[in-house]
Amino acid sequence: MKYIYSLFLFVMVSLLTAMPGMAQQEVTIRELNTYTSTITSQADLSSHPLNGVSVIYDAVVVAYPRNSGLATPNKGSSGAEPGRIHLFVTDVNAINDGREGMSMQLVVSGAEQRTLETLQRGDVITVTGNLSFFGNESQFSATDVSYLGGVEDPAYSNLALLLDPIELDLADVNQNVPGTNTNKWVASAYSKYIHTYVKFKGVEIIDRLEGTD
Repeated sequence: MKYIYSLFLFVMVSLLTAMPGMAQQEVTIRELNTYTSTITSQADLSSHPLNGVSVIYDAVVVAYPRNSGLATPNKGSSGAEPGRIHLFVTDVNAINDGREGMSMQLVVSGAEQRTLETLQRGDVITVTGNLSFFGNESQFSATDVSYLGGVEDPAYSNLALLLDPIELDLADVNQNVPGTNTNKWVASAYSKYIHTYVKFKGVEIIDRLEGTD
């Protein structure tokens, strides 16, 4: 009996010792968007050191969960709903630490999609999951989302300012390639504005294409 008790105690101590290593790493979204050196090629974006690492952070929902675009239609389990959901959030720390680099796109399917679909713009959530990439596009695969409250609650009312867009010029994120009729990204601005809700003023549409379908 003494041997069984000793073995049980050893197992419990081992589990308690291992638990800190199993916990998710607490981060800000800025850490998920920041590189040690400026990325000059989009092909290098997936080299982020936190790619695939389980992390956790608190954020405010800045886009309507069922109207954020990009999801493939009619691929859900019922055949009549999106097969995944795209949702944009901003880190709660942005209210004190600035908004540059503090936004992220969540891409979720399955059970957590059902959780995200119930959220409203302005809800505050805790998000667990990992940074991933679809081609050269960063995104966050949320494995768990917990509701904390909303900007209408006194405890989170200061976060309401994060629902307003950041005003930018197109030149902040897009630049002409000399000698060509093309444009390219401003690489130094990637970590600042990726996935951010922005407003462009004085933009003129000079051409558009309309598909037949």
